[in-house]
Amino acid sequence: QDSAMSSHGRSSAAEGPPSNGGFMVGERVRYWSSSQGKWIIAHVQRVNFGHEGGIISYDLSAKSQAAAACVRKASCSADAPPPKLPPRPAFKPRPDAAAGDNAGAKGGAPPAEEFDVGDQVQYWSDTKARWLDAKVESRMKGMGGALLYDLSCKKGTPASRLRSKPAEYDVGEKVEYWSAGAGLWVVGKVTKVNLQLGQCDLDIKLGAKLGRMRKLSTGEDLPHYELGGRVQYWSESKGRWLEAVVEGSRKRGGVKLYDLNCKKSTPTHRLRPSPGVRPAPFSPGDSVEYWSSSAKRWLLAKVLSLALHLGQCDLNLKKSAALGLVRRLPALSKAGGGKPGGKRPPEPS
Repeated sequence: QDSAMSSHGRSSAAEGPPSNGGFMVGERVRYWSSSQGKWIIAHVQRVNFGHEGGIISYDLSAKSQAAAACVRKASCSADAPPPKLPPRPAFKPRPDAAAGDNAGAKGGAPPAEEFDVGDQVQYWSDTKARWLDAKVESRMKGMGGALLYDLSCKKGTPASRLRSKPAEYDVGEKVEYWSAGAGLWVVGKVTKVNLQLGQCDLDIKLGAKLGRMRKLSTGEDLPHYELGGRVQYWSESKGRWLEAVVEGSRKRGGVKLYDLNCKKSTPTHRLRPSPGVRPAPFSPGDSVEYWSSSAKRWLLAKVLSLALHLGQCDLNLKKSAALGLVRRLPALSKAGGGKPGGKRPPEPS
């Protein structure tokens, strides 16, 4: 059978599996690991054919019966988008599941990012099998309400093929890394930079993708919690958000820390406002400001509906916006002239 398998050729398109027969036994490939949320290197140990003679899966050194759609050439970029697979059945939570507990559920990717006209982004090109620099020229709703972008190099691009232009990092620099296990941004230090692979080694994660990293938020950029205020704290050991009360705060090495009734010296990025603690801050129809992480400024918006138990509201320009990213229109003043556009960034959750 090995001789029959070796007769299969390989396509010249690096971004997808060969269309004329697949990979050969012993060949070095990349495999999409859904559990790790990344492409990993493996070797083909066996080729599995279906009843009609087509390849349906591979036995790899890293995975047995790996779906053919999840296997790419080894030359495929390590930060290529994941393969398109049939959608899984929607998860139905228990009726008694607490919304606050689910808010910190584990996830494999950072929160979906939206871009505004004029933003500098990167677009995944199938033909070139790499990320290309581009600029957002317009945005629109496609079929099914999916958000599409017209770029300087590509029209009608889905959000799944876009990412923010990766920042440049230096060895020794403190950064924030998206932890799929915790479902939040955690602080780490860069120990090695490898731009060719699109990744960095951190003291908390080796081979961290640039797309899962961002610059460390400064103390002024992070939210401030008052003494006695109710917050939620991310517990690593329990893997969920826990209710807590602020008992004190201080700075250490330029980083602001909070003492809670259940945890001391807690960094700000592990905290978020406790949902539903205060009366409704807005009403449907109110004009407010929403913090856009891509535009890095406050945008005018209108409240459509509230979901206080989830700590969210629907706006005319953003559904399920976290209440921590929404504020009332600033009062008229001589300094600001009542114009929106303040520079206080949002909570990192």
